[in-house]
Amino acid sequence: CRHKLFEARSKRIPPARDDKILASWNGLMIAVLAQAAQAFGESRYHVAATRAADFVLSRMRGDDGQLRHAFKDGRARFNAYLDDYACLADGLVELYQATFEPRLLESALELSERMIEQFADRAEGGFFYTSRDHEQLIARYKDSQDNATPSGNSMAAWALLRLARLTGRTDLEQYAESTLQLLSGLLRDTSMACGQSMKTLDFLLGPSREIVVCGSDRQVEAALRELYSSFLPAKVVARRPLDADDIGLSSALAPLLAGKHARADQLMAWVCEHGTCGLPVIGIEDFRVATGITDQRSL
Repeated sequence: CRHKLFEARSKRIPPARDDKILASWNGLMIAVLAQAAQAFGESRYHVAATRAADFVLSRMRGDDGQLRHAFKDGRARFNAYLDDYACLADGLVELYQATFEPRLLESALELSERMIEQFADRAEGGFFYTSRDHEQLIARYKDSQDNATPSGNSMAAWALLRLARLTGRTDLEQYAESTLQLLSGLLRDTSMACGQSMKTLDFLLGPSREIVVCGSDRQVEAALRELYSSFLPAKVVARRPLDADDIGLSSALAPLLAGKHARADQLMAWVCEHGTCGLPVIGIEDFRVATGITDQRSL
């Protein structure tokens, strides 16, 4: 019966299939996979996220380096929108914190700078949904409400704020803050439509932390298991390579990592707030206390 039914159905026109690849949705998925890799220690998640990131960065950009919105039938098409840039930049920031590959932050910085150049409203704050070189529309509107997916402005503020804390780029934080100021009325009056914006505002108001770890692979992995298994959302994490000198650091990470060294036989960590770092802590017990893991588990 199944074979007869299939034969009969095969004579009908099948339903259409939507198999296009979107930059924004891939950015959201990259971030989620990176978070899963952090929480569960499963390398398959960050491997999948890295493959997706490499695909979008290599196959979904034009000859001028500008991001494209969609990929289908072997071709990337259409100018990217604000949420494409914002979600992909955020995904790369999250993936860096799972793999600690500096190139991911460097790509996130490049995307963020293009996003500011193409979408920022320097007069009123925030970002337009379409780029400066997009086709001419009656008006350029600003996406502001978080619905089934976050708005372009809330994701832009979130990505820029965390990227600023990792790279020491205060100009990026200023753009994030001006975007939240643009959204302040909506936050006050319609907070149910501002989940991502409120999350970003919480990070901005603090306390939020930049955490730098350095040590052998075994020591760092043990510390990160402790950190990522605790609910401490207002943080960004960077790793200082054990065998690298300051000259060899990525330019994106040099402001945060320079001057922080450790011996191979000890874990060292620095907990910073808005670029101001405390004294280094040594060993896993002091790491738990300094990062707030101990306090969080006692609640």
